[in-house]
Amino acid sequence: MSDFRLGNMATDLVEFTLTICSKDESGKPRFPTRLYDSYVKRISDLSLDVIQSIFIANAVRDDPEKRKKIRESIIGNCGAMAKLVFLAYKKGWISDKQNTAWQKKINSIYFVVLRWK
Repeated sequence: MSDFRLGNMATDLVEFTLTICSKDESGKPRFPTRLYDSYVKRISDLSLDVIQSIFIANAVRDDPEKRKKIRESIIGNCGAMAKLVFLAYKKGWISDKQNTAWQKKINSIYFVVLRWK
């Protein structure tokens, strides 16, 4: 049951990330155009890496060493993503509300995965 919840949390993170990383309601890019192929792509890739790793880790429950490595990867990706999102807020590319919502989604996954055995 917990794994299903975590998968849903990761899906929500990807959905939110893709929404924020696209254009705003008026059709204007949120981020500087020159950063879409690097910085913004990296944020999106991190969210996709998190969801993929969660499902891979759940598929290798019988291999504790492999699961531990995947766990560490998810924790690292969440940490990196949180910092990149905060930088977007600091630069004024996203609002305080968007930053808070995004950080909550990232941190929720981080703390659940941190408790994995």
